Amino acid sequence: MKKKNQIISEELKMPQLFREDLISIEKIITEELEPREYKLETTKYEYEKVDLIPKDNDAVTEFHIQTHSPYISIDFNRSSARVYADDDDLKTIGALNKILEILKNRERKFFFWSSKIAVWVAPILFFAQLQAIIELGGIMSVKQWEAFSISLLAAIWWAISFYSSLYRFSIINFASLKEKPNFFQRNKDQIALIVFGAFLGAIFTMLIQNIF
Repeated sequence: MKKKNQIISEELKMPQLFREDLISIEKIITEELEPREYKLETTKYEYEKVDLIPKDNDAVTEFHIQTHSPYISIDFNRSSARVYADDDDLKTIGALNKILEILKNRERKFFFWSSKIAVWVAPILFFAQLQAIIELGGIMSVKQWEAFSISLLAAIWWAISFYSSLYRFSIINFASLKEKPNFFQRNKDQIALIVFGAFLGAIFTMLIQNIF
């Protein structure tokens, strides 16, 4: 009788990595796993280690880290991100847990869940408020303007979320975090969505107060 290896697979929630994260992951792989083969890939190039990737390279949405013996694949794509391994020995599991800890600390969870909610909620809000505007016969009163504002915000929310989930799901920066221009430029997507969410929440509160 022979025990079969169990596949390990975990999906990530919109990660955004920086150079120091890649270096930390590489250190775990090379020092703890000591694989027979290790490589990093973009759509255009293949590298043997992080140090060979120029720091001034633009951020990418397609990036792959792969090892053999043991086989581990960390795939960052425009619309998904996943960690996969087909070896479940204690050494591999221990290293993977450390790698996953780094990756999970870089997940944009607010952005991820907002995008998931927007897929269902934004269209309902948009068409419900659009119908209200039609029934009210135009945009003349405060309530009509409120309905128009919500429908517009719902459309923007859906568009931002749709684009991000399909084209900006993973972001890999080859510069270090401290080398990025400033906090607002590093996190402009998240900040914009948070501000938008707060604005939408204020609109909902105003509507509820008017109803009740």
